[in-house]
Amino acid sequence: MSVTGTRFLTDAGLFPEADYDPLPALRRLRQPVLAMWGNDQQSPPAESAGAVEKALRDGGNTDVTLRFFPHADHKLHASPDGFQRGRQLTPGYVDTMASWVAGHGHRGDLNV
Repeated sequence: MSVTGTRFLTDAGLFPEADYDPLPALRRLRQPVLAMWGNDQQSPPAESAGAVEKALRDGGNTDVTLRFFPHADHKLHASPDGFQRGRQLTPGYVDTMASWVAGHGHRGDLNV
């Protein structure tokens, strides 16, 4: 989308998050991060992973895990091109999530 189009939609209140820059918030993030992308996703593109990882590491986060899944869309559903959404989650997604969570077990007391 063009800058002019983005500004128009943002000013109209139709797309307020269009101007949001997540990088400052990512630089302040200290908890473990698992970020996953479908290699075929179109929005945001998987190429954004480099900027996400750099912001996390520049901020001092040392527990960053990035994973990519071929033939998967933004929601990590199987997809031949990133646009067509399949009904099944992409192979490996659930196992990756489960093993990452298991490897990061309970750390400290949660006062809920």
